[in-house]
Amino acid sequence: MKRTNIIMKRLTIGMVLVVLFLCVGLIDLHAGECERAFRRCTEDPYWQAVTFGVVYCVTGYVFCKKYIEG
Repeated sequence: MKRTNIIMKRLTIGMVLVVLFLCVGLIDLHAGECERAFRRCTEDPYWQAVTFGVVYCVTGYVFCKKYIEG
């Protein structure tokens, strides 16, 4: 019973992360400079290979939207 709960929690967390990453890909990438930088970051082979690459790109996008495009 306990093992099943652990497996279900991991599966749920994995599914939530997959949906979150898919939603990030649905952003309109032709709206401005931050979107172009985000697209270039996600298409970079280095950031695709690194496990935290998407987090890095999203952090840069949020920073750009908040402080550069204002």
